[in-house]
Parts: sequence; structure tokens; C-alpha cells
Amino acid sequence: MKKSYFIFSIVFSIFLSGIFAFNSPLAQGSKSSYDIKIFPQDQVLNGPLGELTAFYLLIPGLKIEDPTYIDVHYSSSQLIVQDISYMTMHINGNPVSSMYIGGRAPDSAVWRVEIPARFFRTGFNDLKIATLQRTTADPCTDLYNNANWVRILANTTLHVSLFNADPSAISSYPHPYLDFFTNDPVNSDFVLAPDFSAEDAADVLRIASDWGAKLPFKNMNFNVLLKTGESNQRNKIYIGELSKFPEIKPSVSGNPSDGIVYKQMVGDSQLTNLYLTGVDKTAVRKSVTAMLNPNDVLQMEGQQAYVEKVDSTCGKQSSFLPREGLFTLQDLGLPRISLDGIFLQKYKLSITRPVRISPTLDSYVRLYFYHSENLDRKQSLLTVLVNGFPVGSAELSPENSKGGELLVKVPESELEKPIWNLEFSAYHFLGSTEYVDCTFNYDAAAWTVIEGRTEINLSPSESDVTPSLLNFPSIVTGDAEALKEIYFWLPAKPTESQLKLAAVIAAKAGQGIKNSIDFKVIMADELDNNSKTNASVIFAIGYPQERKKWESLKDVLMMYPNQNGGYTINPKLSTIRDNIQKESVIEAVQSPWNKKGIIYTIIPSDNDGANSLASFLADPQKSSKMEGHISMFMKNGEVVPFSITEPISLVKTFINPLKNIPLRYLIVGVILIAILVYIIIRVFKRKKTKTK
Repeated sequence: MKKSYFIFSIVFSIFLSGIFAFNSPLAQGSKSSYDIKIFPQDQVLNGPLGELTAFYLLIPGLKIEDPTYIDVHYSSSQLIVQDISYMTMHINGNPVSSMYIGGRAPDSAVWRVEIPARFFRTGFNDLKIATLQRTTADPCTDLYNNANWVRILANTTLHVSLFNADPSAISSYPHPYLDFFTNDPVNSDFVLAPDFSAEDAADVLRIASDWGAKLPFKNMNFNVLLKTGESNQRNKIYIGELSKFPEIKPSVSGNPSDGIVYKQMVGDSQLTNLYLTGVDKTAVRKSVTAMLNPNDVLQMEGQQAYVEKVDSTCGKQSSFLPREGLFTLQDLGLPRISLDGIFLQKYKLSITRPVRISPTLDSYVRLYFYHSENLDRKQSLLTVLVNGFPVGSAELSPENSKGGELLVKVPESELEKPIWNLEFSAYHFLGSTEYVDCTFNYDAAAWTVIEGRTEINLSPSESDVTPSLLNFPSIVTGDAEALKEIYFWLPAKPTESQLKLAAVIAAKAGQGIKNSIDFKVIMADELDNNSKTNASVIFAIGYPQERKKWESLKDVLMMYPNQNGGYTINPKLSTIRDNIQKESVIEAVQSPWNKKGIIYTIIPSDNDGANSLASFLADPQKSSKMEGHISMFMKNGEVVPFSITEPISLVKTFINPLKNIPLRYLIVGVILIAILVYIIIRVFKRKKTKTK
């Protein structure tokens, strides 16, 4: 069995760019070391052969130094025969150490593997633990033997020693501002001028979403400061026009429209300030956009760079759903899935259901695949499972070896689940085990490839779906054009705490789709008509006393801030008392201006409430538990979810079970019922005529 894990993941995009870098004298090199857990939980390897792979990203500008090593914590079945069972560590295909295993359970042991620095390379490095484990001299008897196991424990740790030869070079970005190797990776503050613009705020949110995309499972907490004597105890990223930062004097190119990226060493060179600036807003936007493109950043070898041009699509999220409800493995970043090796091979992935889609019985998964030609068709099979339920299989035969298709329907019981766990399982049989050596994987002889054009279709219901906070802040609504119009509606003069909260939400949105997002920011008490009609998702952030903002949403909010400092509660939430004060509230509602739009209202009680709410949302473990249509954050730290309750009616009782049935089927059903009623009436009239 093969398993793969990313120590962290990052999405690279390459665009045509124009970057001019200027070298500066090298600053004194800096060294650091990290201990990194490489597996999220204990991993179990069964069978005669096992593999575990993790990927470690070495950021450009950093180098690995000795000593670097892995402490593999493991235990194994007492039945494993030690003198014919062993474990080997590989890095980038190079074996670096091997040892015998066996007889450890229930105790665990530690195997330290020294890894020479020369085996590491810039970019992704794959670390593989391979086992050959036997309970008898015949490995084929261990194919499905549950007593044959090796457990690699979650506290298996990679210790790396890093050296940054030139801390002043821009090319090491996002290091050190984003520290990939810690649980709290944000290692810097954003700084804006006191008179910052909506465009400046949008640039902060773009970078925050990009960092979230790079580290989709980490705690992403930010500080956004206004430039009024901020502390120098952390790295800083300044964003805004050059005139707002008189303390720096970068060289200005002959073209005033060029963006300027400038890195400044602070104090003893342990901290740095990064300025993303230019003479006007267009130039500033160029600087920010360039930092979203790793290919551009790599060209910035010095302390200052001019950004002449960037691709107009750089940093913008392409359409996640090619059409409503339908996307492919390619859209999920999987150009193909390769199931290699003899016998049983599996691949798992999770799909989060878009917030405004209620899938119908028409929902399906359509696999496009091909496989090696020498599989035994009678015992070789490709199977699809949804949330653990087998839903369809295809024989792996010579007829579909060059290209096959498998269409499977999603079980009705799984349609409304918030997450679909898909598993693609291939059983490759080459013939009787008397002709097969079970100590080999036969990767080149037994394989199945699932193509990137494989479709996952969440066929949407015709009925409206009430937005919820499940997977907040999800921005995937099911509309193909939706991701182009994501708005943050901030107060006319946002506080640092409100900006911090917005940055955390932007990072979480980036984590959700694993890509940066080109947010639009409105800083006003009211939205203009263009924003109202075009926005697919609006994050409305403000305090309860911002009456003008909440007045425009009065008809759709279940908890409406009133003039007394509390909330007016909609009768549908009759379980909530009316005298709520000083609690923070997040609510998901349908936009009153756009039927397909969603508005998330984020109403912290005050600055302290905004900071507490940001800390809660930044923690993936805590925020993943949000549900319902409303979440109320109590002063004692408790989070209380609420769902809208509708009055019971006979009509809804009858209609609700039909919501997952496609409209065309309902129409056909109504026509058939009408014909049946017509026939019954005709028969009844004839009988009545004969009686007379």
C-alpha cells in the first residue's frame, strides 16, 4: 500500500513578467533549525510491501545544512520475522539508510536517519519510508494479513538546519514573513498609512488569501497596523503609495508606472521591512501582483526591484466550476491519478459541497481511465466509493485498456452531506501467485490512470438553498462566474481590529480554494448598485452601532442590531433571548439584491470582540466546528450555533421530499398523473352512461 502526504502544499503559477532586480551587498547570513512533524496522524502499513511518502518544500534562497535528520518513531507486529523484514529511507529517490524491523509491539522505538544535505534540492523533496515486512517465508501469505503491520507514529519528526546566505534578497519571499515550518506561520505584520485606500486594503487581503492557499491547514492569524509609530519587534510588510513612506528612499526608475519592491534590514538584521509601493495605485498593484507569482519573485535577487509589467490574470482566481455544479479532477489540481502496483491500490480525496447547491439524484461521478493491458480481466476491477459506500465498478479489460468510462450515481443518502469522501480503488491481478513474486510492486506492469477530465457533477436543485456557516468562509457557490465578484464591505474608516478580522477571513477563503483571490473592497456605510447586483459573496464587517449598514439588511437578518446596543431577534429564532449584548455574531443570508448571492454578516461587539473572533477563525480546529445559519460568540469563549426553523405546513411537508428530484422528472410525473386522472374520469362517465 502506498500513501502520500504533503508537509505543506503550495500552488505555483507561471506568468510572463517584466522584473528588473538590483543587487546589494550581501548581509550576514542567518541560520535556523526546525523540527517538523511529517505525518498528521499514525500511519499503518500492511502487507508484504509498504510505502509512505511526504513532501518537503525547500524555499528558494534557503539551503539545507548538516546536521539534518529524521527521527522515525515506529512499532510493529510481534509476528514479523526480523531477519527477513526491513525498512529503508529514501530522499528524492536516493536510499540513505536501512534497518531490520520486527517484534516491537506494543512498545515503540526511534530510528534516527542522518540525511546528507547534498541530497536536498530547491523545490519539493520527497521523503519515502519503504518497508518489506513478512510473518512467514512466503510473502504472498501476507497480502491481506491483518497481523502483519508496521505503524509509523505521528511524532515522526524531520529536523532541518537552514541557512539563508542573503537575508536582504527579496527572492526568499515569502520567507521570513511567512514561516512555513511553525504552527503559527504568520511572522510579520501588515502596515498601512492612516489614510489608506480601499485598494490598499484589497492588496492586504489578496496577500492574505495567497498565504492561506500556500498553507491550507495552518493557523493564519494576522496583524494589520496603521502607520502611527508601530513596534519594530516583528517583520513588516508596508503597502501603499511611495509618498506615504518618507522614511525610505528607494531608487525610482525612469518609468513612473513601474511598481517598486524594496526590502530594508532593521537593527541587527534579524528583522526586515518589505515595501510594496509605487508612485500611484496602479504601480502599487503591480508590486503586490508580482509577489503573488513565485516566478517573478525568483528574479528579485537584490534588495530592490522594479516591476514593469505583470500578467493581467496574475493573482486572480480562475473559474473553479466550469459550469454550475460541474468540476473535474483537473480543477482540483489533479491532472491525473495514477494507481500503480499489483493487487489493491487506493486514492482518496474530499470534495466540499458548494454552499448554495442542494444536489439532486442526477448527481454523478464520471471516470475516464486507462490501464495496463496485461491485467487479468476476471479479477481486475476499478471501484468508486462515496463516503465509504461502493457505488460502481468497471472491469479492467483489454477493451478499455486504451480508454474507458465509468458513470456512477451518488447515493441519495449522501447527497446532502457537506463533504464527499471519494475513493478510487483498483485491484490489479496479473495471474496466480505461484507466478508472481509478492516482494515486487510491479509498478510498470500493473497500473491504472484516472484522467484529469474525470467529472464530479453536483446537479443542483431548482429550489433555493439557505446559506449556512458550514465551511465558512466558503466562496464556492456553484456559479461559474461567482469567484470574480467577491466583496469585503468594510466601514468607512476600518479599525486595525476590523482589518485584522478581514485578513483572517481572506486567508481562510484562500485555504478553502487553495488559490489567491482578487477581492474587491468597499469602505462605506452603503453599497453602490453595481456592487449589490454583481457581488456573488459579500463579507459585511462592522460593529452593532453602524446602523446605516445594517438597516439595508434588516429584512434578511435573523439577528438585527438595534438602537439599544443589542439585537432584535426574528421569531424564527425564538430560542434566543432579546437582551443579548456584547456578543459577536456571524450570520449567513441570501442577498436581498442578488438571488444567487450570499452575504456573510460579521458583527463583533467591539475591537476586543473583533480580535477574539479573528483568533477563533484563524484556528482551523476551532473554526471547522461552525455550523447552522448563525453562530453567536459568547464572552466566555463558548460558540453557540443556531439554525432557522420554519413553521410546519402540510405543503412543505409534501414538497420537501421532492426537492432532490430533477425538475424534468417532476414535469413528466405531473403529466402522467394528469393522464391517469383523465382516463379515470372517462371510464367513470362511460359506466354512468351505461347505467342510464
